[in-house]
Amino acid sequence: MIKQSWPSEGAEHIGPGIIQIDFHVAVRQGQLVETTGRITAVGRASITVDVDLVAEDFLTGARRLATRGRFVLVALDEHGAPTPVPPLTDFAAGTEVAR
Repeated sequence: MIKQSWPSEGAEHIGPGIIQIDFHVAVRQGQLVETTGRITAVGRASITVDVDLVAEDFLTGARRLATRGRFVLVALDEHGAPTPVPPLTDFAAGTEVAR
């Protein structure tokens, strides 16, 4: 298990889990890649992130979805037990998003 710093108070580490990865096209040498992540769900102790990787041909500007994945990150305390994560906030509306 990979562990790294977690930005919330009380959570010492994260435990990542891969739900799904779909490979659509190969990324070729010389292409640019753009990776975009979106938080799609927040549970009591977990956050689900959907990630897209888009390959762009540098010469033509053509863009294609190369890979799409869904990852679940679980906040772990210093003993390795799940610990609550802060709620997701819609900063534009200034409100908490329902879990």
